[in-house]
Amino acid sequence: KNLVFIIDELDRCKPKFGLAILESIKHLFSVPHITFVLVMNRTQLEEAVRCEYGSGVDAARYLQKFVSIWATLPKANQQHITSGNSYVCNCLKAMNFEVKTQAHRSAIENFEEMVNYFDLSLREIEKSLTNFAIIYNATDEANLNSDYLLLATFICIIKVIEPGIYQKLFHKKMDYEELLNTAGLGKLNARYWDEEESHPLRWLLKYYLSSEDVASELITSLKDKRMFRLSSNRESLANICSWLETFKRT
Repeated sequence: KNLVFIIDELDRCKPKFGLAILESIKHLFSVPHITFVLVMNRTQLEEAVRCEYGSGVDAARYLQKFVSIWATLPKANQQHITSGNSYVCNCLKAMNFEVKTQAHRSAIENFEEMVNYFDLSLREIEKSLTNFAIIYNATDEANLNSDYLLLATFICIIKVIEPGIYQKLFHKKMDYEELLNTAGLGKLNARYWDEEESHPLRWLLKYYLSSEDVASELITSLKDKRMFRLSSNRESLANICSWLETFKRT
């Protein structure tokens, strides 16, 4: 009978160990009815080869000695339901996150939108939702209005994918323009949004990270003044980061 070995996350091993695995199993490649399926991030494994044998080595050619067929697993994207969105819903369900209000429903929609925008991996989604669980469980539910949930979603994700940006936000050392550029938010748009900036998240970030004058201008130009429940001290971002750092219930 055929025998199939599946080796997952080979790229996450220490370079020396991962390459030793390859060197060991290659002796079985010619044995009839034995097949190895190696699941990996090809780019990272090539870096492991360079780390072990030097930057001048042709890593792609080296790996060809072990791999007969390369295949890329596509992300599911059928009828606007991506694998990332499905994973968000499944994880929130496992977390017993109940959709009690429109704000809760918006939180799910926010996560799905950010997952697609930042093209998060399933592992990054899981870590981001873990951060969200910390915030949700450490905070009075009444304080988590739609504004805070939108900001919290962004903070939970940015802590995972850009920890340097998160640290600057936590210590209040980043303004809006720097965040816009370093976090890659320039293309974040919402068709339904016709206020200043191109997305409600960008509007909120600009309000909380800009000067008092700019914040006042934003409020003045806001067509629907009931759209946000804005904090007058403009400490919302720092507060959300504090919830993540301290686990202290507020």
